[in-house]
Amino acid sequence: MNIFFISQSGSLKMFHRLLISMKEKIKIGNVGFYITDSFNYYNYRKENPNFIEQDFEILREWDIINNSKSQKVDSKILKEYSNILENFNIWDAITSDRFLYYGKKCNLYQNYQPRFNEKELNSILQTALIKIHKSIINLSPDIILGYNCITFGETLFYYFAKSLKIKYANLRSLKLQNYVCYGDSIHKSIKPIINIYEEYQKKCKEDSFVLEAEKFINQSKNKRVKYEGVRQDNKKEAIFRKNFFKIIKNMYKSEYIYWLKAGRKDNQCSSPL
Repeated sequence: MNIFFISQSGSLKMFHRLLISMKEKIKIGNVGFYITDSFNYYNYRKENPNFIEQDFEILREWDIINNSKSQKVDSKILKEYSNILENFNIWDAITSDRFLYYGKKCNLYQNYQPRFNEKELNSILQTALIKIHKSIINLSPDIILGYNCITFGETLFYYFAKSLKIKYANLRSLKLQNYVCYGDSIHKSIKPIINIYEEYQKKCKEDSFVLEAEKFINQSKNKRVKYEGVRQDNKKEAIFRKNFFKIIKNMYKSEYIYWLKAGRKDNQCSSPL
């Protein structure tokens, strides 16, 4: 089985661990990783020497954006890919990604001032379409696995998967305790959950499900909702649980990595400080 993993932020760690686990159970052929966030990427590679780039088809989002600066927009190329992905509006990939369509600090507050103009966005889109299509052809994946689609790259991978008849699954956080599920779309409507709910409406009406739902609602109203492995409450603030000077040291270390090694040329990364 050939697999393309589409990671974002720190999910590279999750997908690489998933790959290691899968190799213990099934035969894995060629593997690719689409990676965003150079800062997380640098730190993960440093801490995990068993992640060897040469073993994989690697496509890095910040390379796409930086390479796009030297590319001239060709309307014929964009038209060609619009025809290949005929059931989708390729511009939606841009508007769905806040790191492209909004300001440089959009992950910190509501920042609507665009960081790229229309010409630059078209150049990014064109470069991404060419490179993603080439990577898919090179790897020939049997399945593409993504996670909580928030990047233009994953949106385009999804469009290619559907258009080229490649199996696609998107890991979704359900915001219900620690439950997650896989859907076959990047959108919120997850067919397996809809089907289960409709079957329940027709046949079940079991009191146990109602009691479970009421229990969750009451817990949500009475205390902070936790999901996806959120750590347990601790009365002491984080700064008192750690050595203060160690925090300062790590802060400056992160700034050094950001400015001199990874992060500064990546539009998804903000200064850790």
